[in-house]
Amino acid sequence: MNPFFIYKFIICNRMMFILIKVRNLFCYFFYKDYYLKKYFLIYLYIIVYLKKNKKVYTFV
Repeated sequence: MNPFFIYKFIICNRMMFILIKVRNLFCYFFYKDYYLKKYFLIYLYIIVYLKKNKKVYTFV
């Protein structure tokens, strides 16, 4: 395993951890207030954008 792979792995894990925290926060607001659904959809779009363009693989 080369250092670049390890570095990328650490970055992806940290990114995934942040996204999971954000996802939990968005889910809380989503169930609390129905009108925040549009923000939830924007969040999902950001996830897809990151997956396509930045090659960050998140399991969300």
